[in-house]
Amino acid sequence: MSIGGREKSHMVGNNPDGRMLVIGLDSATLDLIGPWVKAGKLPHMARLIKEGASGELESVPNMNSAPAWSSIVTGKNPGKHGIFWFVEDDPTRYGYTYVNASFRTAKPIWQLLSEAGRRVGVINVPISYPADPLNGFMLAGIDTPGVDAPGFCYPPNLYHDLHKELGKYIIEPGLPSLIKAGRIDEAVGTLYETIIQRTRYARRLIMEQSWDFFFIVYTSLDSAGHFFWKYMDPEHFKVSSEERDKYEQVIFNVYKMLDDAIGELTDMAGPDTRVMVISDHGMGPTDARDQMLPYWLESIGLLKFKAPSDNGKTQTLMNLGRRVIMDVLAHAYRQVDRRLRREAKLRLANLFPRLRNAVELHMELGKIDWPRTKAYVSAKRPEIWINLKGRQPQGIVEPGAEYDELCALIDEKLRELRDPATGEPYVERVVRREEIYSGPWVERSPDLLVCFRRGGWMDSAKLGNRTVAEIKRTIFNKDPALTLGSGHHTSRGIVLLWGEGIRPGSHTDGAHLYDIAPTLLYLMRSPIPSELDGRVLTEVIEPGFLAARPIERAMVEAEMTSERSVFSGEDEEVIAKRLRDLGYVE
Repeated sequence: MSIGGREKSHMVGNNPDGRMLVIGLDSATLDLIGPWVKAGKLPHMARLIKEGASGELESVPNMNSAPAWSSIVTGKNPGKHGIFWFVEDDPTRYGYTYVNASFRTAKPIWQLLSEAGRRVGVINVPISYPADPLNGFMLAGIDTPGVDAPGFCYPPNLYHDLHKELGKYIIEPGLPSLIKAGRIDEAVGTLYETIIQRTRYARRLIMEQSWDFFFIVYTSLDSAGHFFWKYMDPEHFKVSSEERDKYEQVIFNVYKMLDDAIGELTDMAGPDTRVMVISDHGMGPTDARDQMLPYWLESIGLLKFKAPSDNGKTQTLMNLGRRVIMDVLAHAYRQVDRRLRREAKLRLANLFPRLRNAVELHMELGKIDWPRTKAYVSAKRPEIWINLKGRQPQGIVEPGAEYDELCALIDEKLRELRDPATGEPYVERVVRREEIYSGPWVERSPDLLVCFRRGGWMDSAKLGNRTVAEIKRTIFNKDPALTLGSGHHTSRGIVLLWGEGIRPGSHTDGAHLYDIAPTLLYLMRSPIPSELDGRVLTEVIEPGFLAARPIERAMVEAEMTSERSVFSGEDEEVIAKRLRDLGYVE
């Protein structure tokens, strides 16, 4: 996989069967890679596909990066590893807590390999903070408060030594803040610089550290897809010709830079190193349909919002005054979020942390009239909680028959949402959490997951007496920043696999994120825990290789019992700001 005479890495680890390089491309999709490979624009991915295996990966049901990467690295569904979103819901208080890797209850592949005597290196995998003490080295991912946070790296002095020579490491470039402020050119430059800097760090570690297994994740495609999809998709989005000319190549440029990085890192790792390229989900155009769920629930009478008067009874002056004050603060909050630089916003939030928490709660759930609400949505998710008696503090739905009937009603009503032009349903299916998750942590998930069908723009659909387009205009007028996003996660990621034992030109058959960990463990000749949900992707492995190395499941401990590390107030603000910018919470 040489790209031109670069020095090879001569540092070897403890695996006589060769090394493994895993490159994660968050949000990569074959919908884009396929045509660009055929056009000769992504030569390194093209070679992996031609000389190795390729295919799509089914993502986790809600297509969120936190549970998706957690499932990739553990081989388990969210009901077993315990991560369902970037936050963990607490229905007993109508709130949530920001999660990190200490919330995960299953061992990641790097720990299993480390315990088996392999030397491992990990860079920027989402939900990997605090960094694990292991036989190797690690730089944690997006759930890290900052490069100076205790636990960002392992060994503890690793970043200090790298920083002196390579410059500041960029955990997350803060594109949304720049775009909200209208500094789009600066956002593009920062996006590109993040890729360059991450590759610079990876290059140094590949060359100077011994390793058997190296795992790096690039998240730039996710940011690019969310905010720049509209510039290359005239079918769904209207932008000025000047903007289209200026930014329509941004997403391709990111793919090209990552293709170059694949070639460079693979070349440095050496010809005996197997290579896997994966993504946690895909990316496509969005019509913001997830954001319509609260309005849809309201339209069928299941969610009620507070009003200045309720059944003719005027609220107390104190309650009404508090609501007016919170509305004013929410408006000010959005203005601050849009106009100030990230550093200034963090300083301001740190001065008034309780006020920030109160405003956020008011913006998302504070206006719900709980005693009259049967179902609601939290944290901008395509998932629905039932306001259940005995679980939620003001629950009104009885467990048992009433709960089951309400779930069935929501399913039925969502399936009635259809494209007026084609008659096609907008919703593919509605499933209960027990139907898609298994394990001890299923109850951390909302009750229902809404799986929207790809395709079919939803703007003309009616929710009550208003169209989706009319509702969107209302909410976008309140918060213009919501109009900035144009790309959204899709249910299919990618897997490319190249090296010894891999059948050239082969394709995966129904592969899932859960299959990555057992496949990697098999190729590393490390025990595969029997409790993993995934399988080895045998369809892309040479028959002779499989015959010589039969697949064996072993009774290996793959669960974790470590104590949770809850973010401090200041660290929580950093994480909250990052996730709000990326659209994962209000």
